[in-house]
Amino acid sequence: MSVTNRLRFFAVCFCVLLSASALAANRVATLVMDKNQTYQRITGFGGFVNSPQFQYNHMSAAEIRRLWGKNSETGYTMMRMYLPVGEANWPQSLATAKLAKELGVILFASPWSPPAEWKTNGMVAGATVDANGNYQNIGSLKPEHYQDYAQYLNNYVVYLRTNGVELDGISIQNEPDYTVTYAGCLFTPAQMASFIKNYGHLISCPIIAAEGVGITDNYANALLADDVIGNLGIFGGHQYGAIQNAHKNFRSKGKEVWMTEFLINWNANKSEAESRNFSWSIDAFDFAEAVNTAMLSEVNAWIHYAAKRYYGMMGDGTRGFASGAITKRGYILSQFARFVTGTTRIRHNWNDESNTLSGSSYLSASGDSVVAVVINASNDTYTTTFDLPFYSTVAGRITTSASQNWSVSAYDFSAPTVRPKLEVPASSVSTFIFRRSADRPASAMTGAPRHYQTIEQQQPTSSVFGTSYRLSGSRRTFKHDSPLISSNTSLSNGYLALNHSFNKMVLDVRSMSTTGQLLSDNTTFHYLTTANSLASHNYGRVNIKREGDRLEFDISPNTLPGGCKGLVRISNSNYSSVLTLNLGDVYFTMGNEQRYRFGGIYSPEDTYLLNCLDDNAFTGLDFTETTGIPVQANWHEIAANKNCVFYVPHNSAVTGTNIIRDNTTHLLSLNDTTGNFFLEHPVDARQVSYSFSISGYKLVSIPFEAEVPQGLTVYSVALTAGEVQASELTARKLPANVPVLVKGSGRFTLTGSGAVATPYQVQNAGFNASYIAVGLRAGDYVLAEEAGGPVFVKVQAGEPVTLKPFTGYLAAGHYAGATVPVIVKNATGTSNGTASAEITGRWYYTIHGIPIAEEELKTGNVYIVRTVFADGSSKHEKIVAILIEN
Repeated sequence: MSVTNRLRFFAVCFCVLLSASALAANRVATLVMDKNQTYQRITGFGGFVNSPQFQYNHMSAAEIRRLWGKNSETGYTMMRMYLPVGEANWPQSLATAKLAKELGVILFASPWSPPAEWKTNGMVAGATVDANGNYQNIGSLKPEHYQDYAQYLNNYVVYLRTNGVELDGISIQNEPDYTVTYAGCLFTPAQMASFIKNYGHLISCPIIAAEGVGITDNYANALLADDVIGNLGIFGGHQYGAIQNAHKNFRSKGKEVWMTEFLINWNANKSEAESRNFSWSIDAFDFAEAVNTAMLSEVNAWIHYAAKRYYGMMGDGTRGFASGAITKRGYILSQFARFVTGTTRIRHNWNDESNTLSGSSYLSASGDSVVAVVINASNDTYTTTFDLPFYSTVAGRITTSASQNWSVSAYDFSAPTVRPKLEVPASSVSTFIFRRSADRPASAMTGAPRHYQTIEQQQPTSSVFGTSYRLSGSRRTFKHDSPLISSNTSLSNGYLALNHSFNKMVLDVRSMSTTGQLLSDNTTFHYLTTANSLASHNYGRVNIKREGDRLEFDISPNTLPGGCKGLVRISNSNYSSVLTLNLGDVYFTMGNEQRYRFGGIYSPEDTYLLNCLDDNAFTGLDFTETTGIPVQANWHEIAANKNCVFYVPHNSAVTGTNIIRDNTTHLLSLNDTTGNFFLEHPVDARQVSYSFSISGYKLVSIPFEAEVPQGLTVYSVALTAGEVQASELTARKLPANVPVLVKGSGRFTLTGSGAVATPYQVQNAGFNASYIAVGLRAGDYVLAEEAGGPVFVKVQAGEPVTLKPFTGYLAAGHYAGATVPVIVKNATGTSNGTASAEITGRWYYTIHGIPIAEEELKTGNVYIVRTVFADGSSKHEKIVAILIEN
């Protein structure tokens, strides 16, 4: 029987929390919107309108009015238009162009091919394909016709201008790096640069180039040349390929970067039988993330391909959307278009333990409002603290989800606040708008996370292992032949020994760049097991956010078979996607314990101070390098984690709960209701207490020696064959850092004084405990209660169990059965039950703790029998079965 099913029969003690990740939950997160770090100005969002020369999805004037313009339903501000091949066909685009300008949108045109007679293959088509599927007759523009083509493009600009339409941009060529059998033409980066350099001045309209398949460095570097960029108006590219990095240099040259075409067709290359309709859980979020990725990549504008298409913003009567109906993707893009156009992107920092939420933040042109787009692809609702750059009294939220389209919520705060808390709905894309009511004082504090166990604190077992493991604060290339930690492939040069049995390794990626995709494929840890053998584990594809990410790897025995005592290298199989990682701290944890060190002049409204106080993961805040701390500072009162400690300078006059000065504290108050507890170094406490609730039995450990209060019974625990022996302690002292069984009912406070210390893991004769919430591995045993007494239940694989702080468990490897009975011996020598009471039930177990039916008992075998009495007591005893036949 699994531990989940078994717990239907056992009353689980307070020591564990069973998690079911598939169930919806209420989570918390914090988003810091930092207006002091600005990026690109956002020009707008929109789509492509098919002209009559295309064979499908012509848009009527009424449909265009629904999508584009200030008074439309979606508010798109930019339109891309097809430039028909041949001057005789130009009038086909005029009506759409006039309507676009009437609606006040930014309009640009893209040609798919120059006239056939100027191309090397003499065709409008980009190429032909032979019987073997190979491209033939690949066409490019003949150099002798560069000037002709420049004049041709300008003629189109003039044609529209003469008819009352002023283009905002004209492209040289759609996807000049992509060989196609429809209208197309190839330009290398050098050819494109030469054309713009020598003939760009002939075009009386801002030139958009290169409009390649990706936003790539080869075209960007060619067009950034000093003798080229003067004739370039806008650097453009598509999002089918990589968004690389060189395009970011256009901003310093006064040029914008536009993403001018993208689509995600979930039915591409599928048969009719394989095709499907739109799926919110898949097709909404990949679209939202595509737009957001471009924004985080310093792109100024984002334009979809066909606006009217089932995969676009308006339905075409197929795949689940009626013709002319605005699609879910249409509403999502509208949330960007309505509220992000005209803003400037600002720094956007998440504190989200699940590392699930994504998005981007923006500052209005006037500075009087900020906008946050938040993408929540999970089934969980997040109560999110928005840390604002100013005070606000009002806010709005626009949400699109599976059941809602552009749903509006308004908020009035009871008082001006810099940290409002609002819900991010499950499985949604939401846009939040906050209005400024007053300025927020600037913080004079500095600070940074300070992790307990960085990778630099781990030691190689050999000097020839190398120093590449020192990853924190470094810039590293990560690809198939450039691993992290070391390039060693065996143990001949030693390994990086871990000084504890950690559960997680974390890489704080401050930023990253890539020559391809934002991912690491076949991310593999090569590690030393506790049995001293070299092993590997492939974590598969790891997606990485461009602007800051926290990559967490589970290195517990649940994921790394054999346990991990050391690391050799981290590798991947990236070839074309070469990653450059700008790393912050690289560190190890048992759970989610965190700490922060502050400096400068104390500022009570400092963003990161408030973040730490709101987050129950923080176990320590260090103010030893901070000046101006008010005497009345009472962080314990407002901290989410009441077990957090606060380090103050030697000369500080601050007193109060959990204040530590020079490794001494007057009052340390701990409890079982909030968060983790962990000390960087042992401290001396004049008074220390731990309060907890109990109803029955509980396995606990505390980091100090304590008096045992009345009403609470304490038992030492020891392993014996097939059972755990629990013997009552007659001394009214509870030892420090030793797991013990306690029994009582109600809320108790253990008090003491003197030394307080927190080992990473308390270990004592097979019983372990932690002051940090940790996940147990399969094979460990958690304490539960059967009718009348305690029993240890085995944790099964695939059924995660998280241990709360200050509680213990029975470590794997000592028993094999699904349960381990506990024999409780009182100080009088009596066991769990008394023979004089009326018996209400018996349970039988093998010597290994495996339950067995009475009718399966065999004569001569030794068993453990648990007897339960009417008064609620019980006892365990060994018996030798004797078969009696009636």
